[in-house]
Amino acid sequence: MDLKDLVDFLSGRDISKIDFSMLNYAKDILIKIGDKCFEEERFGDAITAYEKAGAKDLLIKVGDKCIEKEKLAYAIESYEKAGAENLFDKIGDECIKKGLLEDAIKYYKRSGKKLVKEQLIRLGDECAKEGWLGYSIDYYEEAGAKEQLIKVGEECIKKGWLAFAIEAFEKAGAKEQLINIGDKYIKKGLLQYAIDVYEKGGAKDLIEFLKQFKGCGLSAKKES
Repeated sequence: MDLKDLVDFLSGRDISKIDFSMLNYAKDILIKIGDKCFEEERFGDAITAYEKAGAKDLLIKVGDKCIEKEKLAYAIESYEKAGAENLFDKIGDECIKKGLLEDAIKYYKRSGKKLVKEQLIRLGDECAKEGWLGYSIDYYEEAGAKEQLIKVGEECIKKGWLAFAIEAFEKAGAKEQLINIGDKYIKKGLLQYAIDVYEKGGAKDLIEFLKQFKGCGLSAKKES
């Protein structure tokens, strides 16, 4: 039986339990079986053949193709068997596209890579969609995404979450927005809160002006 006939014979069978050790050219056969399965998009069989051949580079090729074909389970299996968890950031990117936020975070972490700005912003965006504004602030800060921080800060104000809004605006260096929050506290009669926020906003003149009202009853009020 020539090599092509043998490959054709074996490629349609479960080779996971076949012992190839007695064949001198076992690796060549297994790679050719894997290649045939790969071309036919029988990715599970291709993974089995390439793994038995110890062909890590070809396992990675299967993983990349499976990402392209949106077959993430096979992509994960391929990368794992190739010992290429450093490529799991690709899985994370696909999970983000599918709105699978928790899976995306898990695979980004498993990749061991430092996330790039685009990935961090995507995570921040998805967290914001889920209402996890505290997490979105963290991701936007790491990305250095000032515009997104301001946007999420404004969303926090709409929800009445002023502490989160202050955090977002402070990390964005958005002094005008911080001063606006200080103004809200003044309207509520919360003098010390206003002074604290004005300080973050760099409004030194207002701070000095307001300090003279301490002890006049305003600063004794607490935020409800």
